[in-house]
Amino acid sequence: MARDVEGVARYLVIQRADDWTLPKGHREDTDVDLEATAIRELDEEAGIHVTAMAPVGVFSYRTDSDARQVHYFMGTYAGAVDPPHALDGVLQTRWLPRELAGELLTHDDLREFFLSVTKPSPNVSPASPLAIALKRRRLATLRPGAARLERISTAIDVFANEMVAVRGRSTVDPRAAAWRAPGDRLLELSKQLAMKEDIDAAWETLHASKRLALLDLSDDEVQTVAASRRLEADKKLTGWRRQAVTDLLPKASAQPATTPTTPTVSRESLIEAIRLMDEESANVYLKLRMGGVALPIAAGLLSVILALLIVAVWNGWFASLEGERADFVLTDRGLLGGAMVLGAFGSMLSITLDTNSASLVGRRIYELAFAHVAVPAARLAIGASSGVLVVAAAQSTLADAGQAWTILAAIPAGFSERLVRQTVETLDVSASGSPGRTG
Repeated sequence: MARDVEGVARYLVIQRADDWTLPKGHREDTDVDLEATAIRELDEEAGIHVTAMAPVGVFSYRTDSDARQVHYFMGTYAGAVDPPHALDGVLQTRWLPRELAGELLTHDDLREFFLSVTKPSPNVSPASPLAIALKRRRLATLRPGAARLERISTAIDVFANEMVAVRGRSTVDPRAAAWRAPGDRLLELSKQLAMKEDIDAAWETLHASKRLALLDLSDDEVQTVAASRRLEADKKLTGWRRQAVTDLLPKASAQPATTPTTPTVSRESLIEAIRLMDEESANVYLKLRMGGVALPIAAGLLSVILALLIVAVWNGWFASLEGERADFVLTDRGLLGGAMVLGAFGSMLSITLDTNSASLVGRRIYELAFAHVAVPAARLAIGASSGVLVVAAAQSTLADAGQAWTILAAIPAGFSERLVRQTVETLDVSASGSPGRTG
C-alpha cells in the first residue's frame, strides 16, 4: 500500500498474460517465513521494497486439480528496487485507489476478498456487485483520462523492461554509468506521478529518463536513432525548432563501404534534439487539450440554444413572423419538432457515412475531458438547428407556393454538422503548422 499526496491509500495490482491480479508466489527454502516470501515476491513481480508487513487474511480458491490457499500481507511502499530488473512474468503494475483496484481484478472471488480486507476510501459509498461489474467493464472507455492513464502506465513498464535488456550488456560509454542513477530516479518519479494520475508530469519525467538512457546506446545505435529522428523532424516540425534539430542531426553523407566512418551525431546532440521534439509534442498536446475543453462548451451552448428555441416557439415569441402562413416552422410546435428530428436524422446519416470521423487527431481529442461525448452531441445539435433554419428559409422563400415538402429540406441540412468535424481536423494544422501532426 502507498498513499498519494492527498493521503488516499493506493494498492498494487499486476497484469499477467491473461488477467489482473494481486502479487503472490510460492515459498522457497531460503525464505525464513511467509512474510519473507511476500517481500521477495514483491521484489520479483513488482520491483519494489515494502516495510511494516502485516497479515490480512487467507484467500482460498480451487484449480482444476486441487484447492489452494494464499496468505496475503499488507505492507507500506518503501521505494523501487535498485537497480531495476525484469519482472517475473508480469506485464504491467498499477497503483490504484481501493475501488478502482477492485474493479480491475479479473476474478470475482479475489475481488471480494480484496475488498473485504481493505478499508473503503473516504467519501466513497459502497457499490453493489452488479454495479462494480458494470463499472469495471466501462472503465477503459467512460472514465475521464482512462485511455491516457493506460498509455502512460504501459509506456513506463515497456521502457523499464527495455532498460533491463540494454543494461544487461557491457556499458559502451563510461558516462552512462554516472547518468543511470538520475535516469532511474526520473523513471521512479514518473511511476509515482502516474500513480497520482498526474499524467502530464509523468510523461515529462518519462521523456527525461528516456533521454538519459540514450547514453547507454552504442555508436551505431545512436546513429540509427538520430537518422529516424531526423526524418521525423522533417515531417513534423516547422520554424526554428525544425532548423535547430536539423543542425543537431545532420544527414549522414554517402561514403564508400570500405571507407571508415566516424559518428556524425554525438549523444549530447541527439539528447538535445529529442528534448526539442518532446517540447514541441507537449505544446501540440496542450493545444489539442484546449480543443478538448472547447468542444464540450460548444456542445453545451448549442443544446442551450435549441432549448431556448423550443421555449420561444412554445410561448409564441415568433408570432409576428407567421404572416399569412399558419404552419410556419417558428410558430408551429409540431413542425418545429419535426424539423429538429429530421435535421438530427440527417446529421446521424452524415456521421454514419463519414469514414474519416475516427481520425488520429479526433481520437486524441476524444481522450480529453468528455470530448468523446461532446463531439457527437455538438454534431447532432448542429443538424437539428440547421434543419430548423433551412426549413424556415425555404418556407419564407416559397410562402406563396406553399409546398408541404419543404420540411424535408431538414434532412440534407443535417449534413452541415460536418463543419464540426472539419473544425476538429483544422486543430491538427493550427496546432503544428503542418498536416498530420498529433504530438
